[in-house]
Formats: sequence, C-alpha cells, structure tokens
Amino acid sequence: MKRILCVLLVLALAASFAFASGTQGAKVEEVSGEVSVTSWQWFDPGIKPFWDEFQPAFEKEYPNLKVTRIEIPAARYWDQIVVLATAGPAPDLIHGTALKVKQFMAMDVLDPLDDHMDTDAAFANSYEAQRTFAEANGNIYAYITGARTLQMIYNKMLFDEAGISGPPTNPDDFLEYARKLSKPGENQFGVGLKANITHYEDTYDCVLQFPAGYGSNFVEDGKIMTTDPNTIKGVELYKKMLNEKLSPVVLEAANREILFNNKMAMYIDGPWIFTEAKLDHPDTYKNLRGTATPFENKAAIGGANHFLMIPKDAKNKAGAAEFIKMWNELEWQRRHCMITGLVVASPEGIPAEKVEQDPWFQAFVDGMDTAVAPIPEGFETQASKFVKIIVEAVLDEIVSQNKPTYEVMEKIIPELEAVR
Repeated sequence: MKRILCVLLVLALAASFAFASGTQGAKVEEVSGEVSVTSWQWFDPGIKPFWDEFQPAFEKEYPNLKVTRIEIPAARYWDQIVVLATAGPAPDLIHGTALKVKQFMAMDVLDPLDDHMDTDAAFANSYEAQRTFAEANGNIYAYITGARTLQMIYNKMLFDEAGISGPPTNPDDFLEYARKLSKPGENQFGVGLKANITHYEDTYDCVLQFPAGYGSNFVEDGKIMTTDPNTIKGVELYKKMLNEKLSPVVLEAANREILFNNKMAMYIDGPWIFTEAKLDHPDTYKNLRGTATPFENKAAIGGANHFLMIPKDAKNKAGAAEFIKMWNELEWQRRHCMITGLVVASPEGIPAEKVEQDPWFQAFVDGMDTAVAPIPEGFETQASKFVKIIVEAVLDEIVSQNKPTYEVMEKIIPELEAVR
C-alpha cells in the first residue's frame, strides 16, 4: 500500500513565489465581473479569518472583480459540490480536498489550469506534488493551497493530574491512557473521536487513522482491504474506545467544545484546533500540546489536502485564475500559515517565527513525511459512495449494533465492488 503517500506528496504542498502575471488569453485589466467561490471553511473558526482577510485584499487588488461566497456547511458540502460541479450552476472556484480533486478529475468536470495560466512559470519553484498529484494528460487540474496532517493534540494539565508523563506512542498506551484519563462522573473524556454518520468524510478520516496506524487501509491500489488483519485490528480499537465511552459520540463542534473546556485529554485533528483555541480559549490553549499520532509508524491522515479547482462550466475562469495566482504569492502563503496554522503550499511560506511562536506546529510539519492520503484508490469517481459505505458499516453495524468486525467488513465487499 502506498500508505506513506507523502513520499509522493512530501509535505504535499505546492506553490511558488508567485504566479507569472496575466492569464492566457486575457490581460489582467480586462478581467472583470463576479468570481463565485464555494467553501465549507467560511464557518471554521480556525481558518475563516484568513478568508476574511484575503477576500477584501483581492477585491482591492482587482477592483473590477467581485468575490461572491457560496457558503455551504460542512455536513452538506461534500455532496453539494458534486451536484454543483456536474449539474450546476457551477461556481468559478471550488475549494475542496484531495478526495474531491481525484474524484472530479476522474469525472472530467475540471478545466486544466494550463488553459488559464502559464503553469510552468507558476509552479517553477513548487514541490513536485503540484506537478504530479493533480496531473493528467500533461495538464494540471488543481492548485494545492496547503497541506495538513491530523496529529495528536493532548491536554498537558489533564495528563499531569493523572500522573502521566507524556503522550502515548503506541496503540496499547493510547487505550490505557484514554481509560485513565476518562472520568465519567466529571464528564471528562480520555479521547475525542469523530463518529457522526452525516459528516461521513470527516468521520472516515478518523476511522481510517486506526487501520493506517497498524499499517493497513480500506483499499490499496484498487484492492479492497476491509478484511486485512490490520484493518480489522484498527477498526476494533476504534470500536472499543467508543463502546467503552472513552469518547463522546457527538458532533465535531461539540467535541471541540469539550476539548476547550479542559474535559477531553486527547484529540486527533488538525492545527486549526490550536488556532481556534488561541483566539477564543486562551486559558485552555496554554495546556494544549501537539505530537505525533499514537502509533509506532506515526501514520497521520493527510497529505496534499486543500485545493482550488476551476470547473469546466465556470463562467469567469479568467477571474478565478487571478484569485489562484494572488493566493500563491509568497506574502499570502505566509499570512495563511501564520493565521491558520496550516502547513502551506510553499516551504518559503512557513515563517520561522511560526514554529518559534507556536512549538506545537512542528508536529504537523514533521507529520507530512508519514502522511496517509484518505483517497480510496481505484474508486475515485465514486469516492463519496465508498466512504459512506465504510462509515455507515462501522458506525451503524460494528459500533451501534455491536456486530463482529470481520463479519461486517467481509459483508460490505460486494457493496463496495458495485460502486467501482
């Protein structure tokens, strides 16, 4: 399995100092009108501040262009953007994840960036991932705005109170620490797991972390791996933590609230958690630390993650290209990193002061070397259906109904094959 996919995505970042000026076929001064952008992140407290700063700056730089936000909450976003990209009305830019890039490329609903900009000049100083991850037939179909890994976030104060000297580094300690740190009578949880059947893509990331930590996956190069012994072992650990009530079964926002109230000891998620805590929960922020995932292989779900794509049916492709080009400027890469805490596209876009100011950030940068992409290889065109089948089987049958893990994982193989 290509589980250490970041050998390909190595920091899965992609960008250069700046795009060459102008779009192919249009001068900048001729570009005008509305640029519609869809994203789920208008609502994310840890990432929204960058968008709020970038949009007015873009409109000031390009006074003939007006950005219109299409705001779709995360629960509906992944299904809705498929509808927008295939049935319309398509926005000018879609902000999506690696899973959707591969799916949209396979569905042939994206415009090549090469049609709207000089990608050789644009990506001259980029990481190889920019030229390979979203490449097909000699064209590049998406711009990597940044990367991420989901790493272990832990509350040092709660660890100290429990007499635990440091974070877990293997699955056995992970489970043992979660038990020690759970205090049902005080509504304190040892760990927070994503387990929401309606937020299936986020939940899939969380579930996949466990097989990945044991060196497996649900699919490898098109081969379904649901009954692989290490996949079973990972799903059973996820199930055990939920069934022992070591984690709350709540919406992601509630998980965060529990964490920020110093009532959750461990949580595997992205650096935006620190950004939100620093902004809105400074007392908790001082207790939070970042480290590698609690598995010997340090596998972390992530890699090349956030992308901007231009749909084939977009109305203002030239304006969309200008939006991407300004985002890629080194100044904005650095602002993105400083504001959101995301590992951004260009290595020069990670300011030294970021790590000095926020030591936890180093764990997310280092984690890119062992990142596992949450992309069902061989099922790209039906990625959403594949992911939903896995999540529903795990949450509904394995966790809720307490059915044997192997039995359920074997039963869904024909169902998964049917959506290939």
